[in-house]
Amino acid sequence: MLVFLAMISHFCTCLWISLGFPEDPEELTWFSTITNFYFNGSAQEITENSWTIYFAGLFYVIGTLTTVGYGSNTGISTRERLFAMVLLFFGILVFAIFFEKIKEATRLLNHFKILQNKEVKHFRKKKKIEKEIERRDFCLLNKNQKKNQTNRLQISN
Repeated sequence: MLVFLAMISHFCTCLWISLGFPEDPEELTWFSTITNFYFNGSAQEITENSWTIYFAGLFYVIGTLTTVGYGSNTGISTRERLFAMVLLFFGILVFAIFFEKIKEATRLLNHFKILQNKEVKHFRKKKKIEKEIERRDFCLLNKNQKKNQTNRLQISN
């Protein structure tokens, strides 16, 4: 499931980055705003390091998918805002599926525990182990009680 979340995040990050490089160089996008803010308008510095672009996009996508939305990186153009709206709904869907899978795994684990307990009880009943276990528990309990009484007597003397 984590691999699925990583793939979805990567795919959405690639889409978000592609929206940041419009055909019209004069159009304002999220990419142009972070280059103006962090690099004083020098897009060359940021484009030389593709990891910086990728992690800026990934930061935005994860913040949007998880519906946290820090606001440090936002969509400016209509296409970017439309993408952000779709991404918000998609994030709700992805995490609903993720938590449903966790719930299903927990339910199966509990089901296996119940089956295992039933099988153990059936085995004990069939092999008449219950009476032997009760006898051993009783002997062990008496032994511990005698030991405790002996210890009390030694302490009081």
